[in-house]
Amino acid sequence: MNRDEAKRIVQQGLPEYLEKITERRGEQYVCPLCGSGNGPNGTPAGSIYFKGDIPYYKCFSCDFHGDTFDLIAQVEGLEPADAFKRAYKEFNLTPDQMPSNHATEPSTGDLKGSFTEYYKKCAKTLVRIANAGDGDLVNYLKSRGISPLTAEFFFIGYDPKWISPTAQAKGKTTYPSQRLIIPLNSHSYTARAIDPKNTAPKLKEGKGDLFNRRALDSEYPVFIVEGEFDALSLADIGVRGGKIKNGINADVIALCSTGNYKLLLEALRHKKPKSPLILSLDNDKAGQATTVKLAKGLEKLNVSYSINNISGEYKDPNDALIADRKGFVATVKQTLHEVNAGNLTTISSLEALEGDLSVDDLIDDQEPDAIQIESVADGLQAFKDYIKASITAPTISTGYTQLDALLDGGLHSGLYVLGAISSLGKTSYILQVADQIAQQGIPVIFFSLEMSQYELMAKTVSRLTYLYSANQNDAKTVRGVLNGKRYENYSTAEKDLLETAMTKYAEFAKNLYIVEGVGNIGAEQVENVVANYITLTGKKPVVIIDYLQILAPAEPRATDKQNTDNAVLRLKRLSRDQDIPVIAISSLNRENYTANISLRAFKESGAIEYSSDVLIGLQFDFGSEKPTDEDIHEMKRQDPRKIELKILKNRNGQTGDSIKYHYYPKFNYFKETWLKSSDKAKELAANNQFDVVALITNQHKQDKVIKV
Repeated sequence: MNRDEAKRIVQQGLPEYLEKITERRGEQYVCPLCGSGNGPNGTPAGSIYFKGDIPYYKCFSCDFHGDTFDLIAQVEGLEPADAFKRAYKEFNLTPDQMPSNHATEPSTGDLKGSFTEYYKKCAKTLVRIANAGDGDLVNYLKSRGISPLTAEFFFIGYDPKWISPTAQAKGKTTYPSQRLIIPLNSHSYTARAIDPKNTAPKLKEGKGDLFNRRALDSEYPVFIVEGEFDALSLADIGVRGGKIKNGINADVIALCSTGNYKLLLEALRHKKPKSPLILSLDNDKAGQATTVKLAKGLEKLNVSYSINNISGEYKDPNDALIADRKGFVATVKQTLHEVNAGNLTTISSLEALEGDLSVDDLIDDQEPDAIQIESVADGLQAFKDYIKASITAPTISTGYTQLDALLDGGLHSGLYVLGAISSLGKTSYILQVADQIAQQGIPVIFFSLEMSQYELMAKTVSRLTYLYSANQNDAKTVRGVLNGKRYENYSTAEKDLLETAMTKYAEFAKNLYIVEGVGNIGAEQVENVVANYITLTGKKPVVIIDYLQILAPAEPRATDKQNTDNAVLRLKRLSRDQDIPVIAISSLNRENYTANISLRAFKESGAIEYSSDVLIGLQFDFGSEKPTDEDIHEMKRQDPRKIELKILKNRNGQTGDSIKYHYYPKFNYFKETWLKSSDKAKELAANNQFDVVALITNQHKQDKVIKV
């Protein structure tokens, strides 16, 4: 019996093997891997399906799927080669074997045509020699940590007397050598010498390509490595696009050359991956430089990725596999755990990586258009078009008349940072701004990294009960809104008021999107959410981050300042690239509690001061006096609290002006107090044709119909 016949018998014996090792219930099986079917429900998730006449096992609980050989390897924890031997023993089979020195020489194929038939012959040769279990080929694969089954999985073949078709076509004198034939596509392959003394160990035939390009369609995270043997190293421990081994669900692509990062970017330009890419190139200057260029290209394409060193102290994944297989498996599993949890490490967080590289490292093979420059005259028409387009570009009202006046009509595209000490009411303030923008029909994406969505919703409903109440005693606090037990004791007027508030909220809530953070939202996730929203809806939102300092760090090893600076720079770029307003709340340290707010309060992060377009400070209104700690505590006990907003920086406008507010903390409501605001704020508001006197004399009425 030859090996192909024996393999077929084992595969078709899957039902027999399953019934031997586990329990069958109707058409389903209790999973021998995860035990699905032994739980309280008693519903098994394992079943058999067919591809042609070959049965395969699939568990819908642990997501394993494979043939008899795969299942035996997983159940008994065997390496692929051992799983084959165990399977043949299980079914009492003894396949014929052929000594390695009887291998036939495949034809190297037609240089101008397809190599497909050549690949088939080489693959059969590899299988025959691998079954013998001895010889130079088997020893070479073993020395690289790669099993013959892994090579077979990728249709890798063996040519004991390989001669380069390209060299032959050019009439060069060549000598045969023992080579692994690693297909890249039907017209290109890598010929890898198995003799370590060979002076040309790795030669390409054809134009070249990515290894395992099909993984671009994978549902799982895809490792991007440099060499074919790096990819095979990952495949050998289970990175095979869903063929689960060692609890690993992932896939892999090898660039085959650092210059091939362009091929990958070009492929991704036409088809985005379904899961993040994991960049794990070699630990050398060439690998680092390629990582930088590839990461920057992925960011331009808005492709999710993470940079992870799975090689540890070794040069590449294959060296890591050979040196410490168990450690390598553990590192890969931990990397996948982090990536699947959304903890992605991007290039902007790895300053040391790029800092170690010279300019030559970074631009040695940049695309020509990436380093071309134009004179200003070349961009003059585009500049005129930009100005023309701005005619229809909306200026977004904040809902506060004086604030809009100081901001030249409202919000424009750019990065706005609002800073205040703890417990001043900055979240309530910016939430009210968000609601007032949403009421205009403009979408708002609110990233709440501290408060829950229900807390924010309750703040809004509380504010609305205050604004629409005939009797202030009927208005509800956040706790009064959220605590369902209290509702049974509410009067009819209170319940009606809550219903009115809910109805008013529903009128604009459809324009408000609250994204809760659970420690996993960083600047990159913000970018992705916003980009996806714009792509899906065609609308440009106002983006709010509450708050800046608790965005997930891009690099856990970096300092808080470095991570904050990185987040600010990315948010600024987001506002520029998407042409939208981005508002970030920033906390201030305790040193600023008793000092008048100024640019100095933001010095802890240089990026906030220099990268923001508008910098706004909120503080208690003490006039020119310097408050004490006791003063601060006393102000917090007041209702309403006197709050001052100051424009500390305005890249395209005037700074130093202020607006006075009354803040009602019980109901999360901020009200502009016109008479105490700066003369400039009132002047600008008046020039915008707002009737200041009418607004002041009719203040109570306006409170009830305020633009929410």
